[in-house]
Amino acid sequence: MEHTKSHGRRHPRLRAIALLSGLALVAGGWMMGTAHADAATLTAQQFHDARKFVETDYGRIAYVEFGEGPVALFIHGFLLNGYQWRHQLAGLSDIRRVIALDTMAMGYTEKAPDQPLGMKQQAGMIKAFLDALGIDRVDLVGNDSGGGAAQVFAANNPDRVRTFT
Repeated sequence: MEHTKSHGRRHPRLRAIALLSGLALVAGGWMMGTAHADAATLTAQQFHDARKFVETDYGRIAYVEFGEGPVALFIHGFLLNGYQWRHQLAGLSDIRRVIALDTMAMGYTEKAPDQPLGMKQQAGMIKAFLDALGIDRVDLVGNDSGGGAAQVFAANNPDRVRTFT
């Protein structure tokens, strides 16, 4: 996988935000949203109003997206939803198409009846989600169990992952 790039060059702000986001998550979230005081943020209502859905064999997947360009896909952990990534979406939407989905059985995603929810199935849902939106490659960011599902997805689909955090 290559280094994170924006329009053919490395983008230090994307790397810095990814690093700060990772540090914030490791520190238990105490820095979340304060890593860059000037960064835009999304209110709960703005996030809710931006929510979209796509049908897959895994169910009706909820997601929020902003921006244009190369796709950065954010996968949350257990007991959370895509709203976890609101600060990153707001802070990166001027340089990327940023997407945060709700994994199966979390947030507003409606899983298919009798759908198993293991890491393998969550990774399959990520692939089905990207296929449904016509997205070939992503900068993949995962946290907690979302990081596990992202790892399984990356291992099974290395050609679809530009970078992985």
